[in-house]
Amino acid sequence: DGDFLQRLGALGYKPEDFDIVINTHLHADHVGWNTIGGGTDWRPTFPNARYVVPERELSHWRSRFAEDAHTLHGAYADSVQPIIDAGQYDPVELPAEILPGLWLEPAPGHTGGMATVRLVGDGGQLVFLADVLHSPIQLATPDLTSNFCVDRAQARATRRRLLDACAETETIVATYHFPPPVFGQIVKSGAGFRLVPVT
Repeated sequence: DGDFLQRLGALGYKPEDFDIVINTHLHADHVGWNTIGGGTDWRPTFPNARYVVPERELSHWRSRFAEDAHTLHGAYADSVQPIIDAGQYDPVELPAEILPGLWLEPAPGHTGGMATVRLVGDGGQLVFLADVLHSPIQLATPDLTSNFCVDRAQARATRRRLLDACAETETIVATYHFPPPVFGQIVKSGAGFRLVPVT
């Protein structure tokens, strides 16, 4: 529900124009626009796209769905299974270069198979952090975990590794769950970090 497709349309894009969709992991709040429709008629929102997903992530939730039809609060049934049925999922082993300069890289902890997305070009690099971070407070307190993380120790280690790697570099990061601004550079701040917004 929402105006996502209308906003894409206002930018001049139709769902048919997209040829790749990336699922960093398969939690309900990250797959909601995989499909459109309703009831039993869920179909891919982006009919010409391959939906790239970490193979380990898809295998895990596929097994869970076989045991429990309400897996992922029902999101597997309406937002993941229809992509499988349409033959549009492209599961990849991590790390994987999806297109030249576009990488899916392992970031386990929040889920066992979660990935970040790294885009490398002539102008630098951008890292989409998926759910490595949920709140700005985790920058100041990197050991703080979400209650949705399946392996808290691994989530902490992944977060520390990525924050250390990005800190004091030209890397731009994109956070999923922060309030705006969500694009910035990571800098060290005391025992933690902070996000310096970029425009």
